[in-house]
Amino acid sequence: MNEIFNINRFWKYLVSEIKSVAGKYGIVLLVTSLSPIILYLTLGLGSVLLGRADGWYSAEWGWRLGLLFCVAIGLVISMPANCFGHITDKRAGSSWLMIPASTFEKTLGILIVGCILMPAVFMLLYFSVDAIICAIDPNCGNSLVYYWHNLKEMIRMEIFDDPDVVGSDMEASIVSFLDLFTNNWFYIEQIVYSILTFIVGALYFKKNKAVKTIGVLFVLQIAMSFAAMPFGVSLEHRILQVGNETAMAEFLENLVVWARVWNWCLIVGLSVWIYFRLKTIKH
Repeated sequence: MNEIFNINRFWKYLVSEIKSVAGKYGIVLLVTSLSPIILYLTLGLGSVLLGRADGWYSAEWGWRLGLLFCVAIGLVISMPANCFGHITDKRAGSSWLMIPASTFEKTLGILIVGCILMPAVFMLLYFSVDAIICAIDPNCGNSLVYYWHNLKEMIRMEIFDDPDVVGSDMEASIVSFLDLFTNNWFYIEQIVYSILTFIVGALYFKKNKAVKTIGVLFVLQIAMSFAAMPFGVSLEHRILQVGNETAMAEFLENLVVWARVWNWCLIVGLSVWIYFRLKTIKH
């Protein structure tokens, strides 16, 4: 058992991995976490310099949410290659392989640092900065945390104002669908498997890791689109058989289940893939 996992050895390795990643990517993570300040000052000063009639323009929630998506996508794509890409390098990778820790411990360390600690630090800093800006300048509106917390109720009120939805076969399915796509864990799962995907790419490609990973994902997306065609035809036939409302209700119920199953299949599968890649990598 000690050859596979030893808590003291793993802790030493994890601390060294955190220090290594902080040295390589800490500044980038800090700057991106503080990007709401950059956005706020850019929009505000820009509006003043351009002579906007009502002066300082405060960054409303739409701007801040758009920035969050852009920055988060950038981090998901760039972080794995910058933090773990050295493993495929002959010199640095050989030194990393010599670290006294089992393959399981190294895999677990990568998963904890890359999929838990880094995203958690970024989100904590980003949302904290966003909340502080909103507290200082009320014209920015409520913080993103407030909007996200109330998103489900806002959408629910909008949907169920429609008399065609209330009391229909789709009502319960829409509620389940809404619960899924306003569920924090659903998005955390997607972020985790996205990071894992780019970690796999970082462990296979020696150069242009992120670009090549995106290329592979693009090809896979095309292949999956063709593979999904029979399901679209099946749904169309079902609509003809039982009607659009009932067929769509069934589709939404199945989608809620399979979306979560798909997320976890990807997370487990990619984690196992990383383990065996580390186990078999040679320089």
